[in-house]
Amino acid sequence: DTKVYDYEKNLKKETNMKKISRIITCLVPILLLNLSACQPQETISPPVELETSDSYLLGVDLSAFNHVEDWSKMKNAGIRFCIIRLGYRGNTTAQLRLDDKAIEYIQSAQKNDMHLGLYFFSTAITKEEAEEEAQFVLDSIGNLTLDFPIFIDCEFTSERNKRSDYLNKEQRTTVAKSFCEYIKNHSSYRAGIYSNYHFFLNNLNIEELTDYTLWLAHYKKIDTLMEKSDFQYPYSFWQFTNKGKVP
Repeated sequence: DTKVYDYEKNLKKETNMKKISRIITCLVPILLLNLSACQPQETISPPVELETSDSYLLGVDLSAFNHVEDWSKMKNAGIRFCIIRLGYRGNTTAQLRLDDKAIEYIQSAQKNDMHLGLYFFSTAITKEEAEEEAQFVLDSIGNLTLDFPIFIDCEFTSERNKRSDYLNKEQRTTVAKSFCEYIKNHSSYRAGIYSNYHFFLNNLNIEELTDYTLWLAHYKKIDTLMEKSDFQYPYSFWQFTNKGKVP
């Protein structure tokens, strides 16, 4: 879908705003105007202010931990896409589960004509478990139309003492690659990897993952697009704050 969107000027206003835990920016080349396909960050100049709407799309990361009261207001505030947690593997039981809000949020995103991507929180510890997670995603979504990739969420658990927390860098890289390759080889969807700045650099062999779409979480001191991330590898999605607010 090649479209030029009108971005409202009130994205910085906080009057009557309610918190959504994470806001992401999808960086796109200005000239292509192909807002359904993110391109590597290094191909464009960074936006200099929040209202530089012809160089990026604003989106949100949503899961059962977030609550959206009015999707139309969120869209009117300038949010153009959602990446929704489809599911997760249990930290101790290793069971695969759908996110409690996944179906509701997917349907709401479709109803409000938002671009859509998905992610799965992984605690896989082997190649086989990573492939099992990928198949779970594919079985769960059927022929769902997605604009953005299916991401594997690679990070520590909150307790930092659960299944995947003990993997070394090579094992974690194998899990991430196995999930992405399975998505690519068994569907028409694109595959990607979500993680934060330090996890990408310290816990994954990122040189082996550049064939996949990277979604970077890097929260700067100032939660704004004016301060560019210094992440050295190409990425398409930049999650720049966990303090985003929409109506």
